Amino acid sequence: MAAEKMPSISPARGSLAGSSLALALDELGGEGSLSSEARERVFRVFETCFSEELEALPHFWRLKIRGRLSSYNLGEHEGVIDVSQASVHAQVAAFHNVKRIRISGLLADGALEKKRQRKKETAG
Repeated sequence: MAAEKMPSISPARGSLAGSSLALALDELGGEGSLSSEARERVFRVFETCFSEELEALPHFWRLKIRGRLSSYNLGEHEGVIDVSQASVHAQVAAFHNVKRIRISGLLADGALEKKRQRKKETAG
């Protein structure tokens, strides 16, 4: 039996803003205030605007995060780090007393191997 492929969700719809928009639109649809066609038109506009904003963001951000490491999970190609009681200093903003922040992303090719090689070199 072939495995069913999960439908791809756009970054816009998968975002927190997209999820919140979906809930609001579903509620309006449930009340009969919004047709399914209008719902899809709203989502198309949202996805277009979301994509334009993503394009405007820098591809590389520098952040300084200070806090308590709650957990981390570094896989072969991706990683997740949870920090609590954090202060975050970004390029254009600073946030203090952040209860919890999750950082997730793709790791550069060979990032873990380089770290492992350095450990072997210093041990040997």
